[in-house]
Amino acid sequence: MMRPSTKPVYSPLHYDVVEFARQVVPTPAERAEKQRVIQCVAAATKRSFEDVSHIQVQPFGSFVNGLSTWNSDVDLVVTGLAKPSRITGGFSHNDKRLVYRALDRIAANLRKQKKLSIRKMTMIRTARIPLIKLETNSRVVADISLGDTSGPRAANYIAQQVGAYPSLGPLVLVLKVYLRSCGLNEVANGGISSFALTNMVLAHIMDELRDGHDVFDLGETLYSFLVRFGDDFDVHRDAVSVQLGGCVARSQLSHLGDSQGRLILEDPLTGAWPRLRDGTQHRHSACVQVSDRHCQNTHRNLP
Repeated sequence: MMRPSTKPVYSPLHYDVVEFARQVVPTPAERAEKQRVIQCVAAATKRSFEDVSHIQVQPFGSFVNGLSTWNSDVDLVVTGLAKPSRITGGFSHNDKRLVYRALDRIAANLRKQKKLSIRKMTMIRTARIPLIKLETNSRVVADISLGDTSGPRAANYIAQQVGAYPSLGPLVLVLKVYLRSCGLNEVANGGISSFALTNMVLAHIMDELRDGHDVFDLGETLYSFLVRFGDDFDVHRDAVSVQLGGCVARSQLSHLGDSQGRLILEDPLTGAWPRLRDGTQHRHSACVQVSDRHCQNTHRNLP
C-alpha cells in the first residue's frame, strides 16, 4: 500500500492515535525482559523432556506480530508433544490427561528456574486448551500451552499484514486497549480476541481502499471502522473474510451451520470459521453498543 506522495492534512484525531499507539507499545527494555522470560521457559521445558528431541517452545500472538501493548501477555506454545483436534480446536478427554501431565512437568521445572523470579503460577485445567499462567516479579505474564504451529503461523501472517498496511498497527492498538477497558477483550467471556479484531480492522481497510477512501488518516479510518461495525455491519447478513477481500455476504461462506446472529470471521490461513460460545451473541451486542457510543464521541474530534 503506497503512502501519499505529498504531505496531507490529517484530522486532529489522527495525531492522537499516532501518539497513543507510540506510548502503549513495550519499551526496548520491556521487550527484552519478555524475551528473557521466553528463554527461561524454553530452557525449563526442554529440561522437562530431555528425551524428546523435536520439542520446541515458540512465541505467538501479539508479541510476534508487533501488536502487543506494554502489559500484553506473552503467548507460548510447546510443540512436539500434543496437537489439538482440527475439528474442535481442543483436546479430547484422553488427550487432556497427557496434556495435564506434561504441563505439570513443565511447571515443576519452572519453579526451579531461579532466574524467573516467579510471583504467581496457576494451572488452568478447565480451558479448552489447558495452560500454565505464569507471572514474574518483573510483571511479565506468560500463557504456556501445548499445541501445533498454527499460532506462530497466524502471528507471522499478521506481521506481514502490519507491514503491508501501515494503518493496521496503530488502529488495532487503540481498539485493543479500548476493548480491554470495556471488558470485551476476553474470548472466554464472549469478547473479541486480538486475532479476530486484527482481521476485522484489516477487512475494513481493504473495503475502504476498494471504495477509494483515504486510510492513512487514522482518525477518519477509526471513525469509519466504528461506523461499519457499530451500525452498518449486520451479523445476520455479513461476515468477515480477508481471504475474500474484506467484509462479505455470509452466503459466500459455506458450512456455517447454526450460526445465525453471531459474528462470523473466516480464518485467513485455514478458511475455517471459529466455533463461538453461547454467550457470544449477547457480548457481540455489547461490542456493537460500545462501537456506536464511541463512534459518536470520535466524530467530535474530526474536522
